[in-house]
This record gives sequence, structure tokens and C-alpha cells, in this order.
Amino acid sequence: KRQTLFYAKQKKLQMKQSSREFQAEEYVKAARKDFVDFYIENIDTHTVPYAGMVELVEALHRDGAKLAVASNKFQAGTEKLIRKFFPNIDFVEICGNREGVPLKPDTALVDFILEKAGVERNRVAMVGDSGVDIQTARNAGITSIGVCWGFRSREELEENRADHIVSSVEELKKVLDEF
Repeated sequence: KRQTLFYAKQKKLQMKQSSREFQAEEYVKAARKDFVDFYIENIDTHTVPYAGMVELVEALHRDGAKLAVASNKFQAGTEKLIRKFFPNIDFVEICGNREGVPLKPDTALVDFILEKAGVERNRVAMVGDSGVDIQTARNAGITSIGVCWGFRSREELEENRADHIVSSVEELKKVLDEF
């Protein structure tokens, strides 16, 4: 009888702990959903493209370059920013953080874009502002171009062995023109 009572108390304690864990998990899910909704709604509040980038992307598009976006930002937020700042550009694909798709530096997004674009890896450059972007390009076997005016430092781009590092939109244009 004593053993049965102990067992019952243990199960009750386990059920309470399980219930708290479930509630905590549900709370975290709800909080994350609220954050994502707020983030996407306000993603463009203080965001603007770097000076000269809209013009460069438009010129590349006019010249027939196949352009795409591979971002670790949420898909809806990525699309919102790109459509707002580059409304006249027909991107091959705009890829953000999607359920079931690994984030960069995994190559899943890049591989998907390359297949959809129908281009050879040796004809592709990935422009990015972080070590993760450079690692992604290296992992995918494509040229990496690190830009110093973004999210991370020149040192991070150097440490990750970017193929090219540029400090201005003009330098980026020159590298892309030679590519």
C-alpha cells in the first residue's frame, strides 16, 4: 500500500511537471508568434537600402543578371523588404527563413536558387555582409563577395576568407563587372 501511494505521488508530480513544461512550451510558441508578427509588421520602419544599392541592383537587372535573395530573416519579412525597396526587379527567387529548410551557412537556399535559375556555380557570386554569408558561398562552391558596410566587420569577412571584399557600392560594381 505504501509503495502504491508513493508511485501515485510520483506520477502526480510527473504530471504537474509535464503540465508546466507543456504550458511553458505553449507560452514560448505564443510569444515567438507575437514577436514574428511584430517584427514582420515593423521590419521596414527603420530599414533602408544602403546608398547606391537600389541603383546597382536595377542596373544589374537591366543588364540581364539573374538576381536572387537568400536570407536568414523570416520569409514574410524578407519578401516585404525586397518588394518594397526593389519593386521593379524580377528576382529568380526570394528565400527567407522557412519551416523545414535549414538556415545559412547550410546551402539549401542557394542550391534551390541555383536550380531554379539554371546557372552554373562558376558563374554565380554571393554578395553578403557576414561570415555566415561567406561560409554559405564557400559551402556552395560559389564566389563570395563580402561588403564592409553591413552587419559585420571587415575582419569577420577576412577570417571567413571572402573571395573579394569591397568597401563601397562602386567597388562592388567593379568586381561584378569583371565577374
